[in-house]
Amino acid sequence: MWDNLFALPSGEQIQFLTNGGQNIEDIDMYKSLVKEEIAEWLSVLRSKDSTDWMIIVVVYDENKVKTKLLRSSVFDKIKTDFCSKQPDRCSLLLEPFKADLKSGEFWGQVLARMRQLLLEAYSKCVSRFEDHMRAERERRTEPGWSFNSYFMLQEELAFMFEMLGLHEDALVQYDELDALFTQFVLNHVVGASAAWIVTMLANRCNKWDGLCLAQPINTDKRAAIRKNEASLLEFRNYLFSRQCTLLFMLSRPGEVAQRSIVFMHNCVQELSSLKIEMVPGAKECWIFLSCMEVVKKCELFSKKGNMDVYSLHTASLWDYARTKLHGIAEVCCLLPYVECSPRTPSVATQDLLAGAIPTQTFRVTGKSQIGQLGQLCGLWPDTQTQSRHLELVVELMCGLSDRDEGQSEPLHKLKEALSSKTAFRKHYLELSELAMGTFKHIGRIRCARMIGKDLAEFYMKVGEPQHAEGFLADALKMFQKDGWQTLADDTCMQLAQCQKLLNNQYNKTLPLDIRGQQQAEIQRISHEVKDAPLLLRAEPVFSVAAIKQDNDTFTPFEDCVVTVTITCNLPVPIQCDSVFLSLIHDKKHRKPVIKTTSAVSQDGAATDLDMCALYEVKKESHGTVFSSRMDCHTPLRRTDSGVSETLLCKDNYTLALKADKVCLVPGANDVTLTAKLADGGFYSVSQLCVCVTDIEFLYTMSEQSVSLQVECQQPAVSLQSLTGDVWLGRPCQLQLTIDTGSYSYTEATQLSLTVTPDLQLTPSVISLPPVGSNQKLQFAVQASAELASTSPQEVVYQVQFGCDWFRNSTQTLTFKHPFKLEHKLYTAGRRKFIQVLVTACGCQPCVLSGHSLTVDTGDVEMTALNHPQQSLVVGAGERACYVWRVDVTDHVPESMTCTFTVQCCPEGLDLTALPCTYTFSLDHIQTLYTVETSVVPPPGMNLCSAGSLCDLLVDIQQLTATTPATGLYYQVQSDHYWAVCDSTAAGMCKLETNQFRTHVCIRPLLGGYLPLPSVELCHKRTAETPGGTGVDTQSDVTFSVSQVYNRSAATQVHVLPAATGSLQVTTAM
Repeated sequence: MWDNLFALPSGEQIQFLTNGGQNIEDIDMYKSLVKEEIAEWLSVLRSKDSTDWMIIVVVYDENKVKTKLLRSSVFDKIKTDFCSKQPDRCSLLLEPFKADLKSGEFWGQVLARMRQLLLEAYSKCVSRFEDHMRAERERRTEPGWSFNSYFMLQEELAFMFEMLGLHEDALVQYDELDALFTQFVLNHVVGASAAWIVTMLANRCNKWDGLCLAQPINTDKRAAIRKNEASLLEFRNYLFSRQCTLLFMLSRPGEVAQRSIVFMHNCVQELSSLKIEMVPGAKECWIFLSCMEVVKKCELFSKKGNMDVYSLHTASLWDYARTKLHGIAEVCCLLPYVECSPRTPSVATQDLLAGAIPTQTFRVTGKSQIGQLGQLCGLWPDTQTQSRHLELVVELMCGLSDRDEGQSEPLHKLKEALSSKTAFRKHYLELSELAMGTFKHIGRIRCARMIGKDLAEFYMKVGEPQHAEGFLADALKMFQKDGWQTLADDTCMQLAQCQKLLNNQYNKTLPLDIRGQQQAEIQRISHEVKDAPLLLRAEPVFSVAAIKQDNDTFTPFEDCVVTVTITCNLPVPIQCDSVFLSLIHDKKHRKPVIKTTSAVSQDGAATDLDMCALYEVKKESHGTVFSSRMDCHTPLRRTDSGVSETLLCKDNYTLALKADKVCLVPGANDVTLTAKLADGGFYSVSQLCVCVTDIEFLYTMSEQSVSLQVECQQPAVSLQSLTGDVWLGRPCQLQLTIDTGSYSYTEATQLSLTVTPDLQLTPSVISLPPVGSNQKLQFAVQASAELASTSPQEVVYQVQFGCDWFRNSTQTLTFKHPFKLEHKLYTAGRRKFIQVLVTACGCQPCVLSGHSLTVDTGDVEMTALNHPQQSLVVGAGERACYVWRVDVTDHVPESMTCTFTVQCCPEGLDLTALPCTYTFSLDHIQTLYTVETSVVPPPGMNLCSAGSLCDLLVDIQQLTATTPATGLYYQVQSDHYWAVCDSTAAGMCKLETNQFRTHVCIRPLLGGYLPLPSVELCHKRTAETPGGTGVDTQSDVTFSVSQVYNRSAATQVHVLPAATGSLQVTTAM
């Protein structure tokens, strides 16, 4: 009997499924011995909480199974005794060594059953493992929790996935551990530290071997992590090496290279943030070895099909390793031409490596890195080796562990590069060539050119300018094509210094007399040009140093004066026929367009890039180099088929500033250019043209140049009142103002004022004399508008101005009504009274006289209660009241139209009175019903008291015989004075002898003199249902105020206060 143990990649074993085996001769032996052993075996498994087991019965003789009695075989007995509820836990294997079809079938059944049970056992084990791991992760904030223990726990799960071939799931586990550890580091930086991370940071970082990808599992580092003896760098190396191993198993070397760059940058940042002390240059050694190890490992997995994707990331690794090795030069002082002190670098370094000189440790914090390896160790060309450089080399060597044969190629290269200047140069140039070649292979020409510029600087310092000239020329061409003018100028200066060392002289170094002869030759050739003028680039003969404008803004047709400082590099003065500065009119003042190279790539994609200024600054002091640089990862494709950027084009000089007969002397010249611009807007300078006979020197201005602003004010005309508001029916004085703006007019013209017939303007045509710019013309205009009966409170008129000086324009004039008129209808039984109120709106008093009121029907007689000759004077806000009594008969119509007329004239002015008419309509004039109510106190009381029940007597009387007496309803309204406590508060009126009486029970809520409750009357109105369904609907229609007269409207009832302080009233409807 045995247990099945599966070995994990870490060497540990885990049990998934338990199998049992025993030799059984017959059924008697099974009952006497084996049955008890199997029972004990299952009991032990249950005690260990193991539910995954399987029993396989192997039979070598088929005759033993074919017994005459049913279920009498050993297999049947075992299945009955132990697997009655789980029959799949017991399998039969018949004659396993017999090569026939039946034996193969039994083998297939046993293996399928075992595979199924094994998968179920694995699922249960993984589920329990994940639950346990999740519970441990949730305890990460508790004191005493250790990340190292949790790391080992989750790594076991990763090992389990890896053993089963689930490499993607195993990689996910390591990625989660990486993210969790990074979060702990970030929390520690901000102050939320844990005990285990403090212990890890206390482990000194004495080894900087770099990544080791030769072994799938580094057992030494894993043991150190388990004991919490590993440093931060060792932990990161182990974790990332496991990730790389799984990625290689997934055949993804490109992702390994991609992750490596991010991994190394993050590690350096963590070392700096956590202030972990390391030997100066240790980080650079670690980065160099890691880059070389990753590249070496990736080359074994690279395929031709994915070479471009793979090289995209390895190129950055080559360049990263080159830059770190580049820093070795200054401190170790191993370049060929630099003298060493106190001894030659090669001998001194060999003595140090042999142990002749003792090692001294120099440590600085990770935050203050001295530089990269080359500068730290004195290997750069312009540094001198000193004893501190040699001691630092030995210190760096002590942190590099020896590896097995075949695994030490990157380490061997690093040690060899640190041994002498010749070896350093060899490896540095080799890495540079590899990085440049890889970048060129994937189309990253810009990155290759940047590396070439670094190589040119290296060759210049070692005294080999002939090798640097080509790299500088390529970099200069790239900067000029991409528009990096600052970098192009800097590279041009370096190229000039290189050519100077190569004795390549240039024109400016010629003697003055020879330069004068060359200038005279150019002027002679200019007279021989016959066809179109010869266009030449102004640089370096002429250049613009500054542009200054006299004013911030200009007006149309005004002299725009701009002073341009032109630097002349000719040896003697030159007479120019004219100097032009072209302008581009931008009315909307859009953002200037940046000039870019017009080119077409091979695949049709544009090569324009968003650019920003890049400055590379190198400060050389005490072996320290500070640099700022850029790698552009956008491929620079060939542009042979595109338009060359050297093509010189002349702008359109229709809009241009000009100066004639200008003499330019060597040096700076201030030239004043003028022009008159007619249109307003913004004008940006584009190109400078210096004309010398038939030769035109063109200088293209940068997009940061100044722009001219011409403010153009259009002519404007306005019509305003001199006295404020203008009123209907009254003449008023207006002032017409014409502002010429930025334009001047030399010829006289006429201005016409066109209005609607209701408005009169005098005069309607005005003659305009010649006038200059920014002038104002003012004219007096009289306006009057008719006061009609339908005029609203405000009337808006349109006035259209027509003139040859400017476009036709329109202005509105608002006339206000001088009066506000309103009417009211009052009822007193059968009698009616009409009241008309006239309220003055203007500030000037008016005299009202000759009032009258007429109706459109002859059946109504009205009597004026005001004196016919009465005159009233009303001021602003004052009212005049006119009242008429209407004698109503049974023949009065349902509605009638009334017209009120009154004569109005401003007081104190000798003007003709103007009629003011007001028309209104009156509906439902005749009184149909009268309502009278009274309150009766409770029996035995003279007055009502609050809270006690009272009776409200309601008396409704019909006044006209023509009023229908059916369908009439009443309703007593509750309010905050009275509560209706009777179900008869609303009901139908049954008029008998034109009169209806009822009483309603009410309860007063307050004490005092209370108004009587209101009673409303309404009647039913029948209407047809929309859609023609044939079903009529009825709705309640309330009578208007003029149809029902309430005789008790002003009556009040004295109610005594309640005896208690509080009162609760329940209203029953």
